[in-house]
Amino acid sequence: MDAAIAELDAEFRNIARQEEASRQLTTIFGFGPLAATALRAAIGRGEVMRNERDLATYLGLVPR
Repeated sequence: MDAAIAELDAEFRNIARQEEASRQLTTIFGFGPLAATALRAAIGRGEVMRNERDLATYLGLVPR
């Protein structure tokens, strides 16, 4: 089980290094490769978000 987790962690790190958007997200304090790739997978290029508030609302960080 630990080996499988380590393998997946390595894969997320690799993806985060290769993809520009994920690489930029990892520069934010608290964003590691897993969070960066998960956010990128969830929102894609963010084209459906009109502004930063829409993203914050999607993440549940502000009242609707």
